[in-house]
Amino acid sequence: AYEIRPRDWSSDVCSSDLPKEKKWIEAATGSLNSFERLLKGVDLYLHSLTCIPKTDATCNLRELVKAEIAFTQDQHRGIAVTLNWDENVPATQPIDGSLIALALRQLIDNAAKHAPAGQPPEIRLMAAQRGWELAVINDGPAIPPHEEPKLFSPFFHSQSHRSDPGTGLGLAIARGVAEKSGCLLSHARRDERTWFTLQFNASTR
Repeated sequence: AYEIRPRDWSSDVCSSDLPKEKKWIEAATGSLNSFERLLKGVDLYLHSLTCIPKTDATCNLRELVKAEIAFTQDQHRGIAVTLNWDENVPATQPIDGSLIALALRQLIDNAAKHAPAGQPPEIRLMAAQRGWELAVINDGPAIPPHEEPKLFSPFFHSQSHRSDPGTGLGLAIARGVAEKSGCLLSHARRDERTWFTLQFNASTR
């Protein structure tokens, strides 16, 4: 379950040389921002459960991926994201780009949070036997095996990532959107790296 812990503002006030009133305002603002992130996450999670893909939509997948990388780099200042593109996968795909962008944003953000310094996350788009795959890869620590069944559950936080300030909803949102879009989102550990892969069949639509 997601736990909202009251912030000890009094200790913040005492630990600073700033005027007391200003410190109270800063502490209150921090708590409100956290609550706002939670509400936004819940709204996106509910959207992921009820969204309906546009059946006649197409998107330029290459431009979509580049846009989501740029967004992540703006949110996580100084982080780089590597993109490896299989030229056998056509750039234009018959998918609802707005939903795939939402799923991809959650996966890239998750990778950016857990990638070690100096080891940027990687995105790979690859041809597969029956379609294509979009993988988001990072070199962060492995998810303990006993936690893997809960990985896509809403509000889940790994014991090894308790310091993560996120809501615990990102992966749940990504999976919900993936399922609505007719593709599969999977997790794997390969070559000491963590992979989250969106798998699209040629008959996804």
